[in-house]
Amino acid sequence: MDGAEIYGVDFSGARDAGERIWIAEAVIEAKALIVQNCFRAESLPGGGKEPEKCLPALRKFMTDRPGALFGLDFPFGMPRELVQERSWEDFIHAFPKRYRAPGHFRDTCLRRSSNRELKRLTDIQNQAPFSPYNLRIYRQTYYGIREILYPLVRDNLASIIPMQSEEEGQPRVMEICPAATLKREGLYGRYKGISGGRRQRSCQVENTIDPGVKAAPQDQGKEGQSPYPGRPKW
Repeated sequence: MDGAEIYGVDFSGARDAGERIWIAEAVIEAKALIVQNCFRAESLPGGGKEPEKCLPALRKFMTDRPGALFGLDFPFGMPRELVQERSWEDFIHAFPKRYRAPGHFRDTCLRRSSNRELKRLTDIQNQAPFSPYNLRIYRQTYYGIREILYPLVRDNLASIIPMQSEEEGQPRVMEICPAATLKREGLYGRYKGISGGRRQRSCQVENTIDPGVKAAPQDQGKEGQSPYPGRPKW
């Protein structure tokens, strides 16, 4: 596994998604995960603040890295009660035609569930905080499935695991839930938000993550500079 490329994507479906989506770039060395960089989606080639720009740029970034592993934190599916298709791939193919906009997606799910916020079995088992169409994340679910998963599945550009078999020469893409993982490992704590300043939040993250996760030394540059052109340093 040494040298394997791993990317964690803090996804967003907001109107300024390019500013909110953060990508952590890491490699595995000597059984440790070395975080090398962290940057916004708006800084990707062809990216921008709007979803119409940053999401295609993110897809291109992913497909340009065959063999890499990408973890994205939005639901890759829906509760069984709300899925009409027999397979996950059929569900993905039908999604853009069934739901024409984020609001339509949420309203349809609430109507079909009698205004209940149903969860998937995996959400229940892993103590995920929200239903896929909860008010806080329904835009993430909608844009994640429609603008990331659907094109990748339609054009066979990535292996979405574990629903699909891994194919050589393709990036591997999987759903992640950082909050659920931290809870399971007994490491959960507040690590987001704007209060306390950058240094305090950095200390919160450093005190939260596992010792097997390390940050690579950063170059000696000015605040906000990055070793990658156009990408803000973390």
